Amino acid sequence: MKERQGFIGFGFRVFLYILIGLVVSDTLLYYLTDHNLGSSIYEAFAILEVTRSAAVTFTATVNAFVNLAVLAVVLAASLMMSHRIAGPMYRMEKVAGSLAQGDLTVSVNLRDKDYMTAPAEALDAAIAETRANIASIKAYKDQLTEKASELERVIAQGPPESEDSKRLIAEVKALSEALTANLGRYK
Repeated sequence: MKERQGFIGFGFRVFLYILIGLVVSDTLLYYLTDHNLGSSIYEAFAILEVTRSAAVTFTATVNAFVNLAVLAVVLAASLMMSHRIAGPMYRMEKVAGSLAQGDLTVSVNLRDKDYMTAPAEALDAAIAETRANIASIKAYKDQLTEKASELERVIAQGPPESEDSKRLIAEVKALSEALTANLGRYK
């Protein structure tokens, strides 16, 4: 939602900059070409002719400067917006590269006004869930290793069909099933 509001706000700002440029240009033209037309019609035509040529030159010059100023503002705003999108994408790409190397300690760190927050939060949630699953798998592996060692000791000490060996075999099977279920979520 933040991204959509940002694009709408950006479009509104561009429109506002253009509108301000037009108002400034027309206001300057009005005040700088405000002349007394004289006492006769001949004087009025002469003044209007001079004013017309000056107004055309002035309008062209002012419009060129205003358009350049508006263009500069729009380019600066576009550059800022592109950094608010490209920056998070770059950070997510770096995080994905770290994940490919097996580093589950990374997260996407965005600046306050950055866009792409929803994908970054989803990626961070996926990393946290994977980190928790890997920790669970490691715990099951450690328990299986411990139970296997214990089972070897029990079998070495007594008959293979003792109650201790049956209990340990059942525990190893349960841990193996839990590990299989935990791994089953990955494709």
